[in-house]
Amino acid sequence: MRENLFERISIYCELITDVDDYIEFYNHRRFHETLAYKKPMDGTKKV
Repeated sequence: MRENLFERISIYCELITDVDDYIEFYNHRRFHETLAYKKPMDGTKKV
């Protein structure tokens, strides 16, 4: 039972890390068609 809990916590932490990595990729490194193939953060830096 306890090992199962530790495994679930580990999987949850890994999931959180993976989601954070994807959000960072999507918002900072991926080129967006609607932004004329620029990265979102590139457009916000020119303020």
